[in-house]
Amino acid sequence: MAAPITIAEKPLSKKKQRFIDAYIETNDDLKALEIAGYAWESRSAKNKARKLRTELAVHLEKALRVYIKSTDRSLRALHVVEHLMDADSEAVALNAAKDVLSRAGLDPKEEVSEETPIQKLTNKSLDVRILELMDKLKGDDFIDVPSVEVVDGDGS
Repeated sequence: MAAPITIAEKPLSKKKQRFIDAYIETNDDLKALEIAGYAWESRSAKNKARKLRTELAVHLEKALRVYIKSTDRSLRALHVVEHLMDADSEAVALNAAKDVLSRAGLDPKEEVSEETPIQKLTNKSLDVRILELMDKLKGDDFIDVPSVEVVDGDGS
């Protein structure tokens, strides 16, 4: 049973906490209503359950996180993803590998650059930038970049 969740120091009622616990355990809102002790008629039960799920959405999310962390489900999920890394489909294997790397904090670095409108750049600054990019490409073993010399033109 999850510990009672509070918002602004006001704990949930025992019924609402039982609903959350039962919903997480059964994944069935109607059964959770019944277990929690709510009175309901069959024709209005779905509506009552929907309203209660909406009202308790934040609490349900927190309780679910606690539940997943406190069980072996997260480890089982990791094993599923690891198994998918050996899938026959290259796309599935690649996505699984990316997911594992991402969760390990090894996401590809995002390159942030400041963009300057091309109209504001001089020919010399454009040539320098082109050379910088070509040098960067030369560092990659698979690209052959020809040499280029910067020539002062009209001085703009």
